[in-house]
Amino acid sequence: MIVGIGHDIVDLIRFNNVLNTRKSHFLSKYFTPVEIDYGQNTPAKFNQKMASAWAVKEATAKALGTGIAHGVRLQDIELVRNKHGMPAVLLKNTAHQVAKKLVDNATYEVFVTISHDANVVCAMVILQKNT
Repeated sequence: MIVGIGHDIVDLIRFNNVLNTRKSHFLSKYFTPVEIDYGQNTPAKFNQKMASAWAVKEATAKALGTGIAHGVRLQDIELVRNKHGMPAVLLKNTAHQVAKKLVDNATYEVFVTISHDANVVCAMVILQKNT
């Protein structure tokens, strides 16, 4: 059963401006080492990969119904890759606790899709209670 849906769009020009002015502070405050390492594996696409992670984090926060509030931090939402290289979301700390509450302590899955074009990245996230 679907318990949450979230969507986010990131303007790459605006995102690039933030990275260019406050890169190390911005990265360490909002991204996990796993996400940063993944972005650094392809330097030419680093900004696009970080924007993708940002969109996923925001979309996931919306699917949780909290946004970035009630103790949910962006670093508690991690964009990872599954064994097939597909994007996946790992919820930690308060984000995980909020998800567990939404699914009445059952198990859950987070589905994510990411799309990008020259100047835009978007992500869609679905939080599903397993039955």
